[in-house]
Amino acid sequence: MTDQETAAEAYRRKLAWRRTPEENMRFFVQLQRQAFDVLKASPETMDHFIRRNHRKRRQSEVLRLLHKTLPASQRSKDRLDLENLPAGET
Repeated sequence: MTDQETAAEAYRRKLAWRRTPEENMRFFVQLQRQAFDVLKASPETMDHFIRRNHRKRRQSEVLRLLHKTLPASQRSKDRLDLENLPAGET
């Protein structure tokens, strides 16, 4: 990282700290619109985004990820017992 990049990052952080919550929300909305404009520019990119988004939220995907992260003693070959997970893991 160069000194110029470091100074630019420090300046952006300083601006961010000065913004009100309302300004932060407006900035967030602006960034979201820009991001979706980029996605909409390419139908293939938008399709990939939608497929990835849906896959990430599928219950089977959540269970698969949980299965990979849980200790073997808490796994079931057939399914995961979500009601008996330790606190904070659901």
